[in-house]
Amino acid sequence: MQIAKQNGMEKRIVGTLHDEISRGVKKEDNQPDIPTELNLLPEDIGALQHKVLELMHEQEKTQQELNHYKRLVDNIVDVVWQYNYSKGKITYISPSIFQMCGYQPDEILTINSNNLMPPESWQKIAELENLFSQRGKLASHEPSVLNLDMAHYHKLGHTIWIETTIRLITDSEENIIEAIGVSRDINQWKKDQRKMAFYAEELEKINLVKDRFFSIIAHELRGPVGNMDNFLEYLIRNYDLLQKGNLLDDIQLIKESSQSVYDLLERLLVWARSQKSEIAFTPKMHNISRIVDSNAKLYSIALNDKKIRVVNNISPDIVAYFDYDMIKTVIRNLINNAIKFSHMGGEIIASAKFFSKDMLVISIKDSGIGIDKKTAENLFRLDVNQNSRPGTKGEKGTGLGLILCKDFVKKHGGNIWIESENGAGSCASFTIPVDHN
Repeated sequence: MQIAKQNGMEKRIVGTLHDEISRGVKKEDNQPDIPTELNLLPEDIGALQHKVLELMHEQEKTQQELNHYKRLVDNIVDVVWQYNYSKGKITYISPSIFQMCGYQPDEILTINSNNLMPPESWQKIAELENLFSQRGKLASHEPSVLNLDMAHYHKLGHTIWIETTIRLITDSEENIIEAIGVSRDINQWKKDQRKMAFYAEELEKINLVKDRFFSIIAHELRGPVGNMDNFLEYLIRNYDLLQKGNLLDDIQLIKESSQSVYDLLERLLVWARSQKSEIAFTPKMHNISRIVDSNAKLYSIALNDKKIRVVNNISPDIVAYFDYDMIKTVIRNLINNAIKFSHMGGEIIASAKFFSKDMLVISIKDSGIGIDKKTAENLFRLDVNQNSRPGTKGEKGTGLGLILCKDFVKKHGGNIWIESENGAGSCASFTIPVDHN
């Protein structure tokens, strides 16, 4: 049986050799016919058989290696691609492009390239193409490996970020002949980077808030408390020498200082609670005009002292959807500021109108000293030292009230702003929802 198998293989080898010789040699007219049988010695047949088997084994091994590398490329998460410079197109791209961009490999090879990336990404590509098309080769100092982060379009329409490492392949004269690239999805990394930047910004804001908080405590509380301490020490030392009328005046000064401290502490505590989201937010439908009237009554002494008239032009029929305590605090602060910076015999006008079908704008306008545009823009920023100037009768403040107003209005999804000019008065306005929708 073994002899028969060997004889069969010998015949196939001899037949193959004969066919190859017949195809490869052109018969001349004066040449004899090529024999149909070759008289080979057994040792020759054995050597040929060994060589053929060796070549077949090498071919099988090469095919196995090719299959192995193909499996690696086809199953790797990153996208592997090849670009031929002479053809000016991508000649290969791995199947993982589908997981990354939603396209099949054959789609990528035929799709309009403008649909793959936004303009800013094409700008990067254009810069590289211009650089290499001008020279067509790499200078000795230039790297053959490039790294790019670029935005791409997913097939579904959203933008994804891809990091690509490109190796430029050159010939013996450094002419660029092709590029081999590996592209990796870095969309999540980009999102994490944006989150980190956001958190860093928020942390910076928190630190600024903390610094501002302690600055207010250090400067604004220290003065009134120090004054009270000095007055009390003065009264103790000179009690027997003071007349009753002078003593009453001194006690009144202490009362004013203590009230200033109390007001400041109250605002600090309310603001701190708002930062920690400890203040309940319970919006309902409420009447705006009544809140203006109640706050005007609260400041009746200050208004009479400056002979300021409050004109409430808000219709009693206007209602809006808001948290009563928060908006009452906002209007109280705005009226207080208007009184503070109004001249003797001035006028404060409250008004309301529909900012849109969903929002109502409420305004408190005075005819006071006003402020410049830049100062007005910074009034609601806690990271800016307000350098609150005294009122027309020397009234002091910290600027914390307006920052509290901004937090409360923002809670309602509204905005707050001030329009003012030096010497022409100010108009503070804010928006709140018309209803719960």
